[in-house]
Amino acid sequence: MKKYFSSFFKVLFISTLITLSSLAQANENVANNIQERSYGDIVSRKATTGFANIAVSVLEIPKNIINTTHDSNILFGLTGGALKGFIHMFGRLAVGITDTTTMLFPTKPIVEPAYPWEDFYTDTDYKPIFIYDSGKN
Repeated sequence: MKKYFSSFFKVLFISTLITLSSLAQANENVANNIQERSYGDIVSRKATTGFANIAVSVLEIPKNIINTTHDSNILFGLTGGALKGFIHMFGRLAVGITDTTTMLFPTKPIVEPAYPWEDFYTDTDYKPIFIYDSGKN
């Protein structure tokens, strides 16, 4: 019986040290502003943004009409903004299809902002595709 208690306390002591060292590493990462994301986090973010971009890509049309109207006038906003919105709608749709078909590969986001309603007054921008996301910022 004494042998089991001794083994139990050794295992408890070692597991406590391992836990405390991992907590210290996590605190160091937080202190250095290092955010680590797991593979599952990256894949779920990519799947979510991919499906959302497919579903709401049509929101690029009114977004670009409003933004172009604010930048110039109502006439150019309705014509040029609508054309620009159609172009970004097809771009966001293509990005959504790409993200959903390649969701198992951890890559950085292609479109910025990730959703049309985020940072509404910022024009949609496209980044290089298939850039590996290591999960560290």
